[in-house]
Amino acid sequence: ELKVPPAKRLYGWDFKPPSVRQQSIRPTVGNVSLQAVEKPTFHHQGLRLDGTQWLANQLDHPKLPVMPETITLEARVRVDASPEWSGIVGAVQDNGSYERGCMLGIHDDKFFFSLASSGKRKLTYLTAPNALQKGKPTHLVGTYNGKIMRLYVNGIEVAQSNEQQGSLLVDENSWLSVGAYKDDNEL
Repeated sequence: ELKVPPAKRLYGWDFKPPSVRQQSIRPTVGNVSLQAVEKPTFHHQGLRLDGTQWLANQLDHPKLPVMPETITLEARVRVDASPEWSGIVGAVQDNGSYERGCMLGIHDDKFFFSLASSGKRKLTYLTAPNALQKGKPTHLVGTYNGKIMRLYVNGIEVAQSNEQQGSLLVDENSWLSVGAYKDDNEL
């Protein structure tokens, strides 16, 4: 049985101009900087992602930093437009039957949290029941404790599943990405 230790933040970033050095965002927690595809631009509420801009721990050679067995992904976002699929934060591989990792994202104008575990070896997608509200700041949290996945939107649990069991299953040759649904065959 998976024993869940007390939560400890491993990685964190403050997406504001003081955190930027050239095309890199310095971490506020941990030691993983994020590289931007283009020079980061900001507005008064934070980093602006326009569909072509995205960030990752390593752009050219994917290699995940250490990932925990259980996980919580958290983001504060304002979505003005969304394509069919968009990643907010995570590290995922979804290539046919090869499914690994976890992601907070958007699909068909709804927020989702996806995750694959050692017990299932296939991604489960939790999807918010309601469409996102464009232009409105939103607080998202996806969490997994080794037994239960939960998705929260603005502090309210909107989806839950016990379909996954065991530790988070990742592909070490993946990108820890922000602002993109990035895997071996998708961006």
